[in-house]
Parts: sequence; structure tokens; C-alpha cells
Amino acid sequence: MRALRPFAAALCASALLAVGCASAAPADDADVSEDELRPVTLRVEVDAQGGVTLDDSPRFKSRARGGLTCSERFELDGRVRYGCSRGEEWLEIIAKEPGRALVMHKAAGRGSDKRAFFACSGSAGQGALPERMRCSPAPLRDRGGNGGLSSPFDSSVDGISIPNTHAVGLAGGSLLRGMAPRSPAQFDELIAADVGAVLIFKNATGRGDEIGDERDAFVARGVPGARVLHVPFQWKDLGGFREPCEQTVSALKFVADNLAAGRKTFFHCTVGEDRTGLLAAVRRLTTEDGLAADRAWDEEMCERGYGAGNPLKPSFVVRTLATNLAPLYRKMAYLAVKGRLDTLDASVCQTDPTSEPDFEATAVARARLECGTSTRFEP
Repeated sequence: MRALRPFAAALCASALLAVGCASAAPADDADVSEDELRPVTLRVEVDAQGGVTLDDSPRFKSRARGGLTCSERFELDGRVRYGCSRGEEWLEIIAKEPGRALVMHKAAGRGSDKRAFFACSGSAGQGALPERMRCSPAPLRDRGGNGGLSSPFDSSVDGISIPNTHAVGLAGGSLLRGMAPRSPAQFDELIAADVGAVLIFKNATGRGDEIGDERDAFVARGVPGARVLHVPFQWKDLGGFREPCEQTVSALKFVADNLAAGRKTFFHCTVGEDRTGLLAAVRRLTTEDGLAADRAWDEEMCERGYGAGNPLKPSFVVRTLATNLAPLYRKMAYLAVKGRLDTLDASVCQTDPTSEPDFEATAVARARLECGTSTRFEP
């Protein structure tokens, strides 16, 4: 489960982390600019109240003063992320398997698009992070070959190379989510995986007949046209509650009907992160007893690249999602947890649930619907 709290208990007060970057090193006490990255020593200090500060010498950011205060901790399935700040600076450290971590530094603030990644290794420590790490710059991989805009998250489904493809929930691998297929080989992979129904959960972008072309590609491979449904769901400018709610219910019903008929089903938007994540999370809330809305948000949205979960996503997109899809998820999750999506009847969409007296007290908190970098992210 996700938790935001000081992580004094997770790190030893005497821990020493050496973060290595590149280039010739000036005197140890000198500040360096972000363009002159070189080895940096981070010392962990814990005050009497349990607050944690990382003292970096020399500074990550030129002329910065004081340490980095680490006030956020997120943990899921053994993967841990710490969030630290100093003024407008933002630093995230993601602990991977023992002895390995990823560092992301943003000199201009959490919402900045400029960032640097470092791959770190060291001997295992007492907490989630090694007590001492050597880190080097981690250049971004070439993710070409997927037709332009692409998710940086690899597929976790054997035999399918479509980025960000994963099994959803408790359907035994019969429900898959992912990015849009963009090559004949990727369409063939889905057919070879016995996919018999496809949901296109996105609006057409206006570049040719992309929806018709995709339907034709599946029909040519033996999937009946009636089993390829297009729901023109937007990621912005949703225009109120009723239409996107009805579209979500329609999509959920298509998925449920095809799974009930024994057909493996694949659904996607463009990159398989934002709209796809919302649908995956709501689907799980309607089918998994006891699943909390914030847990579904973490697992199917943030951890699969929703919003800032993908640190390569432009900040203007993250901001737009925060005012469009996040509020919709809050409403749909509320309805799902209340059991009002169980019958998948679109009449539930006639009234915006925010008008209900217990909505604010019952729905997941607005402040909870933010993502840090996915702990699954690899540069």
C-alpha cells in the first residue's frame, strides 16, 4: 500500500550514499551546476522528531543551500520510492532489488520537464536503500519502432511486444490492457495470444481513418467486426459527467460480455497509460471484493504510467489529466465501491455523484490522486 510519511525508520541515520555522475571533479566543497555532474556524497541526518535530511556535497544544484528534506515514502510489492525536496528542487530515489536503485533529479522543480536519471548500485543496507551507492548517468533507451508516441513501460505478457501490455485483475490472463498495436507483427501477436475481442477506448485523432484501419486489421485476421468496439473516450475536455460515465460503462459491459463468452479481450487507448489505466482500475473495482480505490489507482494507473507515473510525460499533459481524468476516476470509483456499477446499467450516469451528501466523506481524497514516478520505471 502507498504511504506518504517520513522514512526515518527505513534508513539508518548513519547511512552514507555516494552518488556518482560524470565529468572532472572540482574541490569537494564547491557547488556545481546541473551541467557539471560528478560524484556527490549524500549523508542522511535524522532529527529529534524523526525528520530526514540528505546533505549533498557538492550540491546537485549550483548554489543550493541546506539539505534535501525527504518527506514522502511510497511502497508497493517491495518496491520503494522516496521523495525529497530543497526549495524548488525535487529528487526521487527508487529502490529496486537489493543493492540497486534509480535516482531522478529535477533541478527546476517537481513539475519541470527537465530531469536527469542515475543508475545506482551498492551493497545492501539496513533499509530499503543501500547504505552506500555508486551511481552513474542513465541515458534513456531508444524506444523507436512503435510508430512515434510510445509508453516507456515494457510488456509483461509473454509473446506480446506491444509496450505496456499487462494482464488485468483476476481474469486469469484473459483480459489484457496495453498500448495501441501499430505494426502487422503486433496485430499478429495478439491473434497468436488468442485475443478474440478488442476495445478501442479513445477518440479518433483525425490522422486518417485510424479506427477503421485497426478494425480492418483485426477483421483480416479473423476477429469479427462486431467484436471490435470503438468507444470515443477523450482524455481532456470531457464535457461533464454523464457522457464519459456512459462511455466507461459501455466499455466495461463490452469487456464483461466477451469475458463471459470465453473470449480473451484486449483494450487500449493511444499509449496505454491514462485512459486505459482508468478503465483497468474501475474494472477491477467492479470485480474484486475489498479492493480499495486508492490501491487500484496505484496499481493500474500510477504504476502503469498514468500522469506523472511516466516521468517522461510532458507536464502540461499531467496537469490536464489532473483536472479531467482524475476527478472522473474519483466519481467512477465511488460508484464502483458502492456497488452501483455491478449491473453495468448506464442509468447510473444520469446524476453526478458529487451531488450526493456522503460523496466527499466516502470518495478517495482528492489529494490522494497524484502520482510519483512509477517504481517500475527503467530509463
